[in-house]
Amino acid sequence: MKNTAEAVLFFDRVFDSVNGSRGGSAPGKMRGPVKEINGECKHLDFWKESIRVLQDLYYVDTNVGDRKRVPSVKNWITTLESFINLWVELKDMGVSFFYTRNLNQDPLENFFGRIRALNYRNVNPDPYSFICSFKSLLVTDVLGPHSPNSNCEEDMGEAIFNKGLMFEVHGAPASLPVAGPSREPRASPSPSLLQQAREETQNVRSSAFTAGFVSRQLIKKIPCTDCRKTMLTTEITDVHDWVTQRERRLLKGRNLKYPNTKFIILFRKLVTCINQYLEYHSHQKSVVKYIKVEFLKSADVSWLGCSQHCRELLDMFVSLVCRVQIHNWCNCINKIMKGSFLGKMSSSSMTPIQEIAFKKYTTLRVKK
Repeated sequence: MKNTAEAVLFFDRVFDSVNGSRGGSAPGKMRGPVKEINGECKHLDFWKESIRVLQDLYYVDTNVGDRKRVPSVKNWITTLESFINLWVELKDMGVSFFYTRNLNQDPLENFFGRIRALNYRNVNPDPYSFICSFKSLLVTDVLGPHSPNSNCEEDMGEAIFNKGLMFEVHGAPASLPVAGPSREPRASPSPSLLQQAREETQNVRSSAFTAGFVSRQLIKKIPCTDCRKTMLTTEITDVHDWVTQRERRLLKGRNLKYPNTKFIILFRKLVTCINQYLEYHSHQKSVVKYIKVEFLKSADVSWLGCSQHCRELLDMFVSLVCRVQIHNWCNCINKIMKGSFLGKMSSSSMTPIQEIAFKKYTTLRVKK
């Protein structure tokens, strides 16, 4: 346990040393600026010592007993050596301090993420398709600075390119209008509306994927052809994008299910009912029982299942979705209280109980 604790503490200090930011320093942490105090730089000394430790670090393959060096350790050595060289150069230029957190590639990764996401995940564009994608994003005003639900921090960047330059007539005066029919310029949709549209599209595809999982479990329990027809469809649309992408990655056992529109809508209604009920009654007993009562007050389930299995199928449907969604709801609240889920949601989109969890997190963080 002692060796494990020492290893965890070492890497925690390494991560902190390259994640320094204004106001991020804390007692015992190395999240402050890189600077000299009385002729000594604690970051520089720590990085040199860390390089020696990482150079002696290796992994043992228990199957054959061989020692192996992994690329991540080698890359960390390169990163720390680069920070040392950078500090020496900056100090010679008269820079008294700098924050290591400002040196990251998140803005670049956000930009490339938008390029790859265009035209059905073009993950390996050639130069021509890259230029076309870049122009398309500029024209449609969807070159956002941050990819939704990405693992990058929001860089708060702004586009410095004037997209009007793409439509200038070369050699013509700036005041000369471009030939063509006169049209009033259309107002571009606001970033908030575009973001809402993207989130809703993502939510629908996520619901279709999870509804497919639910239908698959129900079919395993009740292998009825008539019940199957009420839940699944043979017509694959954009709503099923997540299902098709997942199925392409499977080398065998491609038996994912494609739920129909009615089943997806019913699934989303139940999820909404669960979230609304847990918002105010999560502390009570028998929540599944009362969720079912509230759900059946407004949901039409007469079409679900055949006449023989309709009641059993409905009970299994409600029970399974409740088990999945209640776990997801609790997991979300726990992540907010730990501070690990805040980058994927804004304060304006939080529910009342999520705001309470966030206040709890901020209170505990201040105390620490």
